[in-house]
Amino acid sequence: MWAHLVLTALTCTVAGSVGLVFTRSDIFFSPFWPLSGVAAGCILLGGPWMALGVYAGLVLHNAMWGLPALLTWLGPVGLALESLVAYWLASLFLGPRPRLTDLRGCLVFLVAIPWLPAALNGFFGASLLFADETILGQQFGQELATFVLANGSGIALLAPAFAVWTQAPDSAWWRRMLVLGPLCLGTGWLLFFTSFGLPPYLLFLPLLAAAVVLGLRGAAPLVAAESLLIGFAVLHNSGPFTGLGHGAGVYGSMYLFLALTAVCTLGIAAIVDHYRRRLDFAARGTASAGLCVWAWDHAEGLRFDRIGNGCPLAAEPVSGIAPGTLFDADQDRGTRETEIEGRLVLSFWEVSQRLPSGRAGAANGVVFDLSERLSLERARRQAWQSEVELRNLRASLAPHLLFNCLAAVRGIVRADPERARTFIDHLARFLRDSTNAQSRETIPLLDEWQLCEDFLALQAMRFERDLPRLVKIEGAAYHARVPPMILLNFVENAVKHGQVDQLHPLIVSARLNGEYLDISVRNRGKLGREPANRPGGLGIARARLQAVYGSAALINMSEADDETTASLHLPAQPPPSTTD
Repeated sequence: MWAHLVLTALTCTVAGSVGLVFTRSDIFFSPFWPLSGVAAGCILLGGPWMALGVYAGLVLHNAMWGLPALLTWLGPVGLALESLVAYWLASLFLGPRPRLTDLRGCLVFLVAIPWLPAALNGFFGASLLFADETILGQQFGQELATFVLANGSGIALLAPAFAVWTQAPDSAWWRRMLVLGPLCLGTGWLLFFTSFGLPPYLLFLPLLAAAVVLGLRGAAPLVAAESLLIGFAVLHNSGPFTGLGHGAGVYGSMYLFLALTAVCTLGIAAIVDHYRRRLDFAARGTASAGLCVWAWDHAEGLRFDRIGNGCPLAAEPVSGIAPGTLFDADQDRGTRETEIEGRLVLSFWEVSQRLPSGRAGAANGVVFDLSERLSLERARRQAWQSEVELRNLRASLAPHLLFNCLAAVRGIVRADPERARTFIDHLARFLRDSTNAQSRETIPLLDEWQLCEDFLALQAMRFERDLPRLVKIEGAAYHARVPPMILLNFVENAVKHGQVDQLHPLIVSARLNGEYLDISVRNRGKLGREPANRPGGLGIARARLQAVYGSAALINMSEADDETTASLHLPAQPPPSTTD
């Protein structure tokens, strides 16, 4: 923000110095004051806080040129307020970030925002003049009118050049600008700085060409540059306006010409941009939908127009395709499914012209590639099938745990009812937490290990013995995300098929390895053969990892020195498509 304020202040200082070049000795206020348009443009680009930069820049300018103290410190207040009012009016009509993008924006920038702010600033300046009678003079009314006209014109002609630069043009645009820019400025110099006596309205020709080719982003800065060029020519008694008299007459003619130039050039540029955007939207939509536009004429035959990369057919002309393949000449419009170049397509068509004999003379339409649509449908079906499989896998995780625990309760409830109630409370909490965890794709490893602790507590109560464990989980690894109950699956298999006691505790370790998480569960026991098609166990774990991570996650089982180790290697964060 501070950098923008400094840049705004320096820009306004330079613009104020340029404005003094246009000052005539017989008229106190500048006949064309670019500072008003520059200040409004800076606030349009940077926001209302840039008014502080406008004020600071004009104070610096006034001090450099030795203006009276009253004007040096209070005069910039009027310009800052003028720019803020212009910004407020633009925001009222165009939204919080006013930009010049269409014909409505042109009306706002040429009609709505220039004149009221300039009039308010003029009356503010008048109050300063009344405070210093040495400056007032006899031409106050004329000076006030010139001030309002100059500042309003400055906003109307220069502010649009700031408001059009919202995106950087491409290299092709710059190449066109390098041709049309010098052409427009050269035409202005030829009309206003030479003695050929050419009419000034010839300037419309290159400016209108720029409006059509470059749009608003090119026309607005060229109009601003031409207005400065014309103002400088009039100041030096050069050009066609100098023969119209002196003072208000010449400046009135100049302002009228500049107003017509801005209205015609920016209006045409806005219309061109509007239809260019519509064509671009239509082209992008056609390309993204995989459509090919085609046209048939009884004289020229069938032609295709490839738009983007969506068209599966060759560019025009196309041979070997009979017109009857795409449309029915006896009908005015309709659809037809056919095959072109080995691809199944659907043609939407309409007969646009008929000959006096009643035969079709011209037709046009679009071709939709059904093969791509079928591929998309297959992809959606596979994704849906994978989602169903993943939900089924989740649903099959915990039931066998519940069955084993209920069988244990049945044996405890008669011998020790109090311990049975405690066991049921633990079981209810474990089932609630595990159900909540399974509603998400991934959970933090910390939550996953808490499920394992609850499970081990249940198993210890069930078998009436301790299940010692040695946990080696790095601090950062606790925040890594894993599929719910994936580690619990390993712990359950270790307790069920291995030996866990005081001499041989269960060893669980986890650490981050770059962007991956490595987990291992080790216990005493032999690695047996996993039965085929066995429900539960590591089969479910592998299927779940495949559904969430694809080939990025691995499970490995190994045996050494009467110990079995289950290792898990998976990304520490879920894929972007995975949601909690």
